Amino acid sequence: MTVGGTQGNTGADEDAGPVSDRRELFDRATALSRQWAAADEATRERASVSSPGLPGLPDAGATDRTLGELARAERDAGEGDRRDLRRARGTLLAVRCLAGGAVDPEGERGEALVLLREARGAVPVTEREVRARESVVRLLIRLLMPRLPELEGRGERDFTEMMKVGAAYLTPGGPGSLEDFAEVAVLLEELAETADPADRPDLERWIASLRMLSGMTNDRASLLDVAAQANALGTMPPHLGLAMNAVAELLRAMPDTPADAAQEAGQGPAGTAVSSPPSPEELARLTQEWLPAMEMMSPGLLKPEEFERAARALPLDTWQEQMTAGLVRMAQAMREGRAERLVEAGEPLLEASRSQDVPAGLSPILLAGLLSSASMQGGNLLDAATAHRLLTEAYGRGGTEGDVLPGPAGKELSTTGRALLLHQRIAAAADDDLDELDDIAEILLDLRQDLADDDSMASLVLFNLGTLQLRRAMAIGTAGGAVGPPLRRALMYLREAQEHPAMPMALRGIMPSMGAVTSALEQYVDPSARAVLEEVERARAALGGPQVVADQDIRARLGIALALNVQHERHGDRAALDTALGELETARAEIDENTGCSTAQEVYKELAALYRRRAAPGDTARALEATERQLEKVAEDVLLQIGAEHGLAAARAAADRGVAAAGWAAETGDAATALRVLEAGRALVLRAVAASTGVPEQLETYGEHALAAQWRAAARAGDGADSPRTPADTPDTPDTLIPSTLRRRALAALRARTAGSEAQAGPGWQEVADAARRGGVDAVVHLLVGQGDGPGWALVVRPGAAPLPVELGGLGRARRGPLERYLDAARDRSVFTAPGVPYGEPGRAEALAEWEAALEGLCDWAGPAVMGPVLDVVRPGRPARPDDPVRLVLLPAGNLGSVPWHAARIAAGEKGARPVYALDLAVLSHAASGAEFLRSVVRARLPVAGAPVLVADPRASLPYAEHEVDALRESFYPHARCYGYFVRNGWDRDGTPEELLPLLPGGTAGQPATLVELSVHGRVGDRPTVSRLLLHPSRPSAGDGDDPGALTVRQLLGAPSADGRAAAGPLVVLSACETDLSARDHDEALTLTTAFTARGAADVIGSKWGLDDASSAVLMYVVHHHLAQGADPAQALRLTQQWALDPARTPVPGLPGPLAARIRGGAALPVAAWAPFIHQGNPAPATTGPTRREHIGHE
Repeated sequence: MTVGGTQGNTGADEDAGPVSDRRELFDRATALSRQWAAADEATRERASVSSPGLPGLPDAGATDRTLGELARAERDAGEGDRRDLRRARGTLLAVRCLAGGAVDPEGERGEALVLLREARGAVPVTEREVRARESVVRLLIRLLMPRLPELEGRGERDFTEMMKVGAAYLTPGGPGSLEDFAEVAVLLEELAETADPADRPDLERWIASLRMLSGMTNDRASLLDVAAQANALGTMPPHLGLAMNAVAELLRAMPDTPADAAQEAGQGPAGTAVSSPPSPEELARLTQEWLPAMEMMSPGLLKPEEFERAARALPLDTWQEQMTAGLVRMAQAMREGRAERLVEAGEPLLEASRSQDVPAGLSPILLAGLLSSASMQGGNLLDAATAHRLLTEAYGRGGTEGDVLPGPAGKELSTTGRALLLHQRIAAAADDDLDELDDIAEILLDLRQDLADDDSMASLVLFNLGTLQLRRAMAIGTAGGAVGPPLRRALMYLREAQEHPAMPMALRGIMPSMGAVTSALEQYVDPSARAVLEEVERARAALGGPQVVADQDIRARLGIALALNVQHERHGDRAALDTALGELETARAEIDENTGCSTAQEVYKELAALYRRRAAPGDTARALEATERQLEKVAEDVLLQIGAEHGLAAARAAADRGVAAAGWAAETGDAATALRVLEAGRALVLRAVAASTGVPEQLETYGEHALAAQWRAAARAGDGADSPRTPADTPDTPDTLIPSTLRRRALAALRARTAGSEAQAGPGWQEVADAARRGGVDAVVHLLVGQGDGPGWALVVRPGAAPLPVELGGLGRARRGPLERYLDAARDRSVFTAPGVPYGEPGRAEALAEWEAALEGLCDWAGPAVMGPVLDVVRPGRPARPDDPVRLVLLPAGNLGSVPWHAARIAAGEKGARPVYALDLAVLSHAASGAEFLRSVVRARLPVAGAPVLVADPRASLPYAEHEVDALRESFYPHARCYGYFVRNGWDRDGTPEELLPLLPGGTAGQPATLVELSVHGRVGDRPTVSRLLLHPSRPSAGDGDDPGALTVRQLLGAPSADGRAAAGPLVVLSACETDLSARDHDEALTLTTAFTARGAADVIGSKWGLDDASSAVLMYVVHHHLAQGADPAQALRLTQQWALDPARTPVPGLPGPLAARIRGGAALPVAAWAPFIHQGNPAPATTGPTRREHIGHE
């Protein structure tokens, strides 16, 4: 580094010279100083080109005489002259020392330092004095570090030079001292303030380097971990011991005081004595091995290609070296966002874990770190779950008791593991589970108390505390409580974490954007808090810095946008909103194939939200486009998941975005776009629980035969499992160590093959319209509730016509009160009808009566609010009539799926007749999504009598189930295979899930069923995937909620054979309770009914609420009667429900006595008694079949 400048300038003020002889002395001193400076420069140039010999030196005698005269002149000079004389003497001494001409080098250097430090202390006034002081500072730097090299700003060479400085100044026995090092750092900072612009880049590079070294001092707990492991754990290769001690001293650089430095200089890590500095040759070799580790600790130290080269060169002979290499490769993977890097990291980590010498507990923690890295880099939920298991096995709930690893490094590693575990617990806690959050908070506070103030892990604990308090504030606010106290605590902890002096250096690059977000949140509790825009500028200044994670700048821009949005909300700053959108668009442009799915989703989600908020011309279209991109990323995320539960968790977080965006598009009259985004969202839910289906075929189509074979093998081995591996399942290869690896590779292959195409998009409205024409369907209708205070919408797709948006004011928030009341009543009813609740439970009768009244009100509302307006537009010019009904397929979104739309009252009855219901004017079917409709409409129906399977409640709790099955067998299906409980069971088939699954659509039985009649209990789960049919248990229960007789949605859709692509499928009749209902969010896109349809059934009849088993048995018998007469399933169900509505109804032919006894004429049945059943699947009419007039007789 060039610090000499005009080093021979003594800095005397020409206007201040008292007499001519003093002027002559200054001139002589200046001339000699310049000569010595030139000699010094020549010496350095010769050294840089290895030129032998020394340049000629100035006259030593003349120099000594001038120095003597300067000293004598000081005695009787005034204060100003004396200062100039001493500066001149210090300058001349310094440049002679640097040029190698000093008679007494140490003495003269010491005297020069005293004189120049004194000169530096004078406050400059004029520009000339400022420049003179710069010369003094440069000379001081040269005296303290004579061989300070020039730096390029980053790279291997810089690190090598820094290591030389560290070996010289930061290790005992070196030629320099810690005090010199500390002083140079201060001088460089000072010099940069007034330096010539041409010199500043070089100065700033060294300032940054010394700051890094200074930061290492405050980061002892994390950066000294490598060195401490050598003594505490033995985890570093033995031959690096000397270098570790040297680096340990380097990390102790820049202490608070020189006295502290002197005290620390005699000891290495863990109290070991520090040996002498390494030789230049050894230092060069050890530097090469230290390069990757130091780059991990201080991101940006090396250029990417140098980091790669150094990482590849790491030795792998011992388990210590293998772990080091694994951690380095893990760091590379995090920075690059490349999943295969994580697999590479797993190879040495797995190899190391097999060593007998690895300290107990170390390998699981490092493997948990690898899995957590995979999860953060866009992996799947099973990655995180497996990491959670490993950490739970090590730390239980995450408390402070029982450190797994010994020594300082062990404690730090344990604290890191606990902090990660507790962060996972915070993320997994239910939104309203304050008890869980309070329990975690107590553990975190104990951890914080257990750590020293200067412990680098304290910042992680504080960050967790801040995150937890934000969750508490949200939960309390949702419950209507005061959010101020927890929000203030959250902000306090987050600020403390961001400003903690011992924060690990690797995390410092991501702190500025967090500071902007924290500042924005502070506006909600203290509008006078620090300015948001100032924090935003700090965050912007950090963009483009060294990357710790691949998505770092994208996430930083997300934080900046959030802060700017708060600025807009709190202060009406429209420019802030525009700027926030600009940041998000920049973030969007930075998304590439290595960007994690969750990060990309967040960018698109925020873009859509802010465009809607701004509402400028064209912003709705921009919001819609961003939502479509978000849903594409969610679809990728779903494919990455393993198992139904994890797939659903990934899907439902964003599925409602499609519904909201469809409403935006409908507002503008753009029904085509509304249908496209709605379909993208709805398809996610079923795709989530059946992600494995069809993927091998797609891979085969694109020539990825090896990947397809691996996928099938994984599916056979239990790829569909949601639970993390147990210790006995520890994988043997890097490819199987990270659960998401196979799915990542498949996703990459599919993404590459379908880039720029619409191969992964849902069906367009033209496809739906064409399918409706082929299937004899008059309209496919999506139903949407209103967003905010806006109206709801019906999106009507008809054959041969453009899609039509129909505004439905009745679905607006102000007019859908009957729906809300029904949902509340249904929730209360479910409490009293849950398993184990006695019939005499207090309040049960009242709850059921309230529900039935709410149901009647719902049907009164559903006609004018929805079905009437829809029926008016379905078939222009040919209105629906009872003798000429339309065929409709409904796709109700969200809680609209709870409504029995066929029971909507369209008009009051005339002259005492019953009301006109929607089912009188329409044959109604349902579909979970447009894609499911397309699959169903082309799926042929197997002849129901071909190979029927009848199941009577295997748990013997439905008395009429046996009567139902006996009646169906005797009247319609004499050769049926029967399962379940019978008084005279001649079949000896219990009806377990294992017996029935092979018979179901997509099953492996030699003769799959053509009809499956399940007269069994059905239960809605608190999660859609655990909604279940209650069959016979195949083994005793293991307790804790285990039910081996339950057939769940997850089992139906997670089976490898359940591809839902069969050309023909059976009829499945679920005469059980609540088989077309979802308790979670009231979204019927995922129920037992839709699961059977997605699995490959041609038609499914399911129920929206429970009906007593006797009435259900009667209705199901009538359905099969109409099927036998040639009706299609949807029409058969319609005719059955019209029969039930007829006060003059009579038993259909062949109805057995026990069921016929249940028939009561003379009055119309309430909705609750006839309307629970709906149809899903193929909506096409039968080729031939009965008409309503032939079988009902009621007009």
